[in-house]
Amino acid sequence: MRRTTASTAVSERYLLCRPEGGFNDMLCQIELCWRYAETENRTLIVDSAATMFGDDFSAYFRTADGRHAELQLSKERLQQLNAASVFPVALQGRLADYEKIWSDQAWGFVDASSHEPLRFDAGRSYPQTCLLHHQHGGGTVSLDALRRLRLQPVLAQYIRGRIAGLGSDYDAIHVRHTDYVSDVGLFFGTLLGRLAGRRVLVCSDNAEVIALARKTFKRAEIVTVSEVPDLGGRPIHVHGRAAGIPAGQLNRDMLTDLFALAASSHLYVSRVADGPGGRLPYQQLSGFSYLAAALNKRRRLLKALLMAS
Repeated sequence: MRRTTASTAVSERYLLCRPEGGFNDMLCQIELCWRYAETENRTLIVDSAATMFGDDFSAYFRTADGRHAELQLSKERLQQLNAASVFPVALQGRLADYEKIWSDQAWGFVDASSHEPLRFDAGRSYPQTCLLHHQHGGGTVSLDALRRLRLQPVLAQYIRGRIAGLGSDYDAIHVRHTDYVSDVGLFFGTLLGRLAGRRVLVCSDNAEVIALARKTFKRAEIVTVSEVPDLGGRPIHVHGRAAGIPAGQLNRDMLTDLFALAASSHLYVSRVADGPGGRLPYQQLSGFSYLAAALNKRRRLLKALLMAS
């Protein structure tokens, strides 16, 4: 794919990806856009600062093996794209100031003004200079996105240091218990005999879960690698910034949790249901749990992501 700069005349074609949702959702949306961009000879631009992530993706990740993509949207590039042809056509000239709303009918985000879905059809080619994709949605292609990426060296060093502080042999637990809910008591009950005498990393989006782990696993050493504020059962990735936590801290802590979980000797993750008030049984994994468990089984990829250079 051809390299571009913000000063390049608009003869290139672009795909502007604004990935929403939790981190696994974000990676899935980035990967789907990246695949299309490669097929259609477009330059992928990831603008996570305009999403719930709240910061440039380039502050945390760089591309691996020379794969070209722009992991932030500069002011110059935005100005360039706003002057170009855009799909959805209702967004032409409005890439900086449209409002997204959820539509059950479109089953995705749409433009509040035109009600056009904020996505493209991956089975089509488009003549427009810029395609916009502003959606969420999970899956398993997140691992393919991670294979294209490496952590930024400073962040990788920080996370490696936090993992090193846990020692070479520890177990880990991840429990999602806010917008998705777990049967925490039942899940912890299944682990009591396994964790006695172990150092156990506990990661959760709910501070009450970590407190309960300390009360439940009295014969284990319970540790954490990040601070989880008590937001009254609200998910930190949705409400953290409104509670005054900077995006950089939220994202760094989330990634530290992810890689520390993945580096554990044994990882236990809870099944979840939609909640609160979700219907039983608890069958699915949260996207974050899936990602941690998948990396836990792929040590070569985990090591590559954490490389300093």
